[in-house]
Amino acid sequence: MKDFLTKVKKEHEQIYARLDKLLHQLTKVKNERDDEHLLKVASEMLDYIRWLLDEHFKEEEQELFPSLELELRQRLEADHQEIELKYNKVLEAYQSFNPEQDYKQQLLFPAYNLIATINHHAQREDRELFDTAS
Repeated sequence: MKDFLTKVKKEHEQIYARLDKLLHQLTKVKNERDDEHLLKVASEMLDYIRWLLDEHFKEEEQELFPSLELELRQRLEADHQEIELKYNKVLEAYQSFNPEQDYKQQLLFPAYNLIATINHHAQREDRELFDTAS
């Protein structure tokens, strides 16, 4: 279990770095609209988060969650479900992007929110798993 926790902690460091990079790329279009750039970064973000959902989260659920106390496991599972729902909303906004609409409300702010939710979740895991996993 200790090896798996070390692996998860290392992946979290990579997740923070990757999401920070995506956040900075998205911020470039906050004040100066550039639909092509927004859609490119959103696509990259969606691909990465799909990997998180399909690989990282699933591995946590299979390898780590069974050994957790019920209350903590339920909170972390609820986080995973919330992230999946927000991912689907951003994916839908991306697929139906309309340049005639407010790009911030349509895609940019939901993408920010998704990134913030993932960061919050990873920080919760770091705090609740690694601070007590020594």
